[in-house]
Amino acid sequence: MTTKKAQEIAFQKLLKISRDSSFDVYETSGNNMYGYRAWPVGWGEKLYSKYKTPEDKQKALNETLMNLTRGDFPKTRKQMEQERKVIQLTLLAGANPNYSDSYNGSIFDSFWYSKKGYGLLELVKDDRFESPKKLQEFYENFRWMRVSCSFSDEEFLLTRQENRKREALIYTLFQKGMYPTNPKVFEKLAPVVLEKDCDFFNKKKEQVVSQMHRAKTPLQIYNAIMGRRKEKN
Repeated sequence: MTTKKAQEIAFQKLLKISRDSSFDVYETSGNNMYGYRAWPVGWGEKLYSKYKTPEDKQKALNETLMNLTRGDFPKTRKQMEQERKVIQLTLLAGANPNYSDSYNGSIFDSFWYSKKGYGLLELVKDDRFESPKKLQEFYENFRWMRVSCSFSDEEFLLTRQENRKREALIYTLFQKGMYPTNPKVFEKLAPVVLEKDCDFFNKKKEQVVSQMHRAKTPLQIYNAIMGRRKEKN
């Protein structure tokens, strides 16, 4: 299947989900005095625009992905999985995982602001994903979701699932050579990576050594040291 065909299939699936109203993202607003109310974001509204150019459709997909960064954190594992699948479909349809705008900033920043590690993971898994400008700030402020003794079974399992997504997020960032520059943060997160692959850093060392052997020019040597060369899985 061609990339263009796969994108069109994903796009049609997005339209179907949006039309049948089986899924939406909600934002809670209000205060203690007047109460709170959850409002639907209307994540798929941009998908129904009339596209005069391919750039128009691209913009609609990018804005749809940005809409999915909004809203409250899911209350159930089912809601989380539904949202994750829609995020995944939006990326498959062609949304840019590196998109940013003047109001929300980058997609990466917006997902993290919403504490949605499962959304960030879908971005980072995308082959087009590039290291975000605020990556080091993300690492400095990285936290696991807290588990409380007052949690219901569903809340406990939801929190555990989100923390697993965050583990996978850290592992995937490290796989792509997007490391924290702060040694203390690196040491704190390295065990997460080693738990998934106990030989991870030895493999990385061997790759760098191999690249250094092949490097001939100063630029090639620099790129090998910095891990700039695209790695083969």
